[in-house]
Formats: sequence, C-alpha cells, structure tokens
Amino acid sequence: MRRAWASLLTVLVALVASLALAQTPAAEREADRAAAAWTQGEYNFQLGPAEAGDPRAARELLLRALRFTPAPADVRINTSLRRYAGTQQGGLEVYRYPVAVAGSDASIEVTVEPAGEGWRTRSVRLVANGTALPRFLFGPIPAVLFVAATLALLYGLIRPTRWREWVRRGWEAARTPLWLYITLNVLLYGAFALGMLFSYGDREIGAALREYTAGGLSSTGIGELVQGGVIPAALGISYWNFLSGAVLTTYLPGLLFGFPALLINLGRFFVLGIALSPALGSELPAAAFWLHVPTIIVELQAYIAVTCAAVAMVFKISRRGLAVFRDYVYVLPLALTILVLAAWYEAFELLVLIPLLR
Repeated sequence: MRRAWASLLTVLVALVASLALAQTPAAEREADRAAAAWTQGEYNFQLGPAEAGDPRAARELLLRALRFTPAPADVRINTSLRRYAGTQQGGLEVYRYPVAVAGSDASIEVTVEPAGEGWRTRSVRLVANGTALPRFLFGPIPAVLFVAATLALLYGLIRPTRWREWVRRGWEAARTPLWLYITLNVLLYGAFALGMLFSYGDREIGAALREYTAGGLSSTGIGELVQGGVIPAALGISYWNFLSGAVLTTYLPGLLFGFPALLINLGRFFVLGIALSPALGSELPAAAFWLHVPTIIVELQAYIAVTCAAVAMVFKISRRGLAVFRDYVYVLPLALTILVLAAWYEAFELLVLIPLLR
C-alpha cells in the first residue's frame, strides 16, 4: 500500500531533492559504518510490553520503525560498492549499497545528517532495485502515443461520442445518491486536512512519515521520466496514478461494496496530507504549495469518485441487483479522464511554473 500512495509525492520529492556535486568524506564514512552495523542487527527493534504502555517509548519506537528497516537474517553487504545518491534538504546525504538477500534484488538506502562537527545516521531502509513502472514507457514513442491518446480523449469528451457517454455514466454512478457523494467528499478531503494538521502537531513524526513514503515511492521511476520533460512526466504520472491508485488500490477493493476502498483512501489521504504539508518545510517557495493545490484537489477527486461509486453499490443493489457491478465499471473512464488531465497540469506545474518561482 505504501507504494500506492500516489505519484504526487514521488514527483515532489524528485523535484525538491537537490543533488550535490560531491559527497562529504566524513558522511561517507558514517554511511559505511551504518551499513555494516545494519547487517549486524544494530537497528532492529521490537515492541515490548513496557513500550506499549508508555506513550513516549511507543513514539520513539514508531520513529525508529519509520526510519530503519530491520535487517533480514543472513544479509550480506559490500560497502566498497557504495553509490552516492545525492543530497536532500537540510544537507542530508544519501548512499545506496547493494545487499545480498535471498530471493530478492535489493539495496539499502542510508541517509546521514550533520550533527555538530560530525555526522550521524538518520535512516537505513531496504529498497527494491529497478523501477515499478514498465521500461516500455521510457522512450520517445510512448510519449508521442500519449499525446495522441490525450487528444483523442479530449475529442471524445467534446463530441457526442461513446467515451463521453461512458464518462457521464461513471459520473452518475459516483454522485448517486448525492448525499453519499457529499458525505464521502467531506470525509476523504477531511482526512487529507487532518494529515496536514497532524504534521503541525508532531513535525518529527510527520517528517519521518514523509521520508518513509518517499523512500517507498522512489523506485517507481517517475523521477526519471520527470527529468525527460513535461510529456514523459505526464505519461508516468497518469500511468502510475490510474493503475496503482485508481485501479489496484481503489477500484478492485471497491468491488467488495466499497468499504475496503474507503479505508484505503482514508489512510492514503491522511498520509498525503502529512507528506505535502507546508509545516514540514521545503526548498520550494511558499507559493509553490498553492500552485499544487489544484493538483491535489483534482487527483484526489478521481479516487473519491471511484470510492463513492463503490460504496453506493450497497444502497443500490436491493433495487438494481447485480447491474450495480456493470454501472461500477463506468467509473474507470471517469477516473482515467480526471487523472490524465490532472497529470498534464501537474507535470507543467512542476517543470515550468514552480521553477519560475525559484
């Protein structure tokens, strides 16, 4: 589920991160030490009865869980294969080490931060190698096809076509009954707002959660597409948001009469609220957050529409029977339309509008 918390955060992390020209030797040595200590289980943890009953101890354990992946048994690492991964906000330096773990191709990502006159380890996380996005998206032909598909989608909306009828039926499935649609909008957007408020209340937990989700999403490959320009960025964002966000973690769980989709999106929206909160600071100007607000509202609306249509089946099945599942299918063209249009704005915002503010 962590990887499904939208490309929204992935793209922001890829943009906000500023890669340094050279790593610091002392930071490199601390990263090597931490990598070796990780294999020995130095950062492993478990919740005992004492921690469970002590809110402060439980909080510290939560921070540790967000920042450190427990080392698998018999894991091996060669620190000489270290790769410098760049510098993050606040002068944090990131290093990657390939690890030998049975049955998986993985690395650990070690983040170290300045501490006085030296360096200390901030996090050690196990991450998968490669990208979650298929490699066929990384090229000029998919970008050209995506532009053509977007134009076809727009034509299908403007003209009286079957696509426009499908989108209309999806909209009807999402907003009927209207009271349910309004209620779920308030609930889900409220979860996002609650996440933002939470980040103001506990910024350390909020920052750790942002880093945790960003680490899980860093392997999607969207950052690489963003570097290719607006069109590849819009393609990658559309693909990830629709397949992972709308289909796999909303539409399919929604087939169980909506409530699993509702629970997933409540968690997703809460985490996104934390991750995108201005309370946690950013290298971007404050105005950049307001430029991103349309992206937040529109992209989340796609997930809300699918969730509403799923939950609405509970209230319609006694009257329409199994036909509610057929109606539910039409919410996918609606979600795809919303997410494609939002992805174009998001890519333009990140690569054109926000750089103008720097």
